[in-house]
Amino acid sequence: MAPFEDGVFLVRESANYPGDYTLCVAYEGKVEHYHISIKDNRLTVDDETFFSNMVQLVEVRIWHYLHLQYLNYLSASTSVAHTL
Repeated sequence: MAPFEDGVFLVRESANYPGDYTLCVAYEGKVEHYHISIKDNRLTVDDETFFSNMVQLVEVRIWHYLHLQYLNYLSASTSVAHTL
């Protein structure tokens, strides 16, 4: 099976937490999993930031994850450039 394209995602019912969800995001041949819980009719992955719907949560989490990965890539690239 070919690796997924970066940013491909899936939201599914959580196997470990009945009534909750899991956000799966592909990046660099890996898949990261985020537990999405529902608190006071709002969705969260960190108990700090809450969303009124799944679309908002997915957009923000995927952008945040890919942005952090890109920053890590830039940092590693800069480190390599400095050692050359």
